[in-house]
Amino acid sequence: MRVNILAAAGRAGEGRKFVEVFANSDEAKNSPFKVAGLYAAIGDKEKAFEWLEKSYAMRQADLVSIKIDPALDLLRGDERYTDLLRRVNITE
Repeated sequence: MRVNILAAAGRAGEGRKFVEVFANSDEAKNSPFKVAGLYAAIGDKEKAFEWLEKSYAMRQADLVSIKIDPALDLLRGDERYTDLLRRVNITE
């Protein structure tokens, strides 16, 4: 994923710009789970959870992979992540 590569290369600012452009696109409106993963990849937990909540509100099928999606690794220790797992009915 391009964002991960930019972040790993110390170019987080470019990664953020990429994520923000995508987040404002028409595709993002239908893919909030994907946007959440992108924000998590650049280390923005608040935005990641904001988009995960949008995904939950839309009842997106993508949420079934919340527990195993490596893009969300940064979020796993947060109580909001545990709460979302519970609401999606996925056990830890």
